[in-house]
This record gives sequence, structure tokens and C-alpha cells, in this order.
Amino acid sequence: MTSVLWFFFGLGLGLALDWLLVLHMLKPIKRRLNSLEEIEDLKAYDKAMADPSPSIPWEEIKNV
Repeated sequence: MTSVLWFFFGLGLGLALDWLLVLHMLKPIKRRLNSLEEIEDLKAYDKAMADPSPSIPWEEIKNV
């Protein structure tokens, strides 16, 4: 009976450690995705600022 308990304890510990390892490995990926999103935002801002057409004031847009 004791060996069965130790087996399940080891199995649970192994799964928990695997889960922690996966979470740890996802941190750099999440940072890179955030950086890419920021770069996309900056490109969209630059594109909007380079557009020669006149701007529409916010007051006109929110009343539409």
C-alpha cells in the first residue's frame, strides 16, 4: 500500500514540476509577443501620422 502512495506522490510531483517548467518557458515568449505588439502599434501610429489627409476631431466622431 505504501509503495502505491509513493507512486502517486511521485507522479503528482512530476506533473507539478512539468507544469512549472512550462510556465517558466512561456515567460520569454510572452515578452516577445508583447514587444511585437508594441512594434505593430508604433508602425500603425507612424502610418497614421504620415497620412496627409485632414484629421477628424474626436468630438465629431463620438457623436456619429
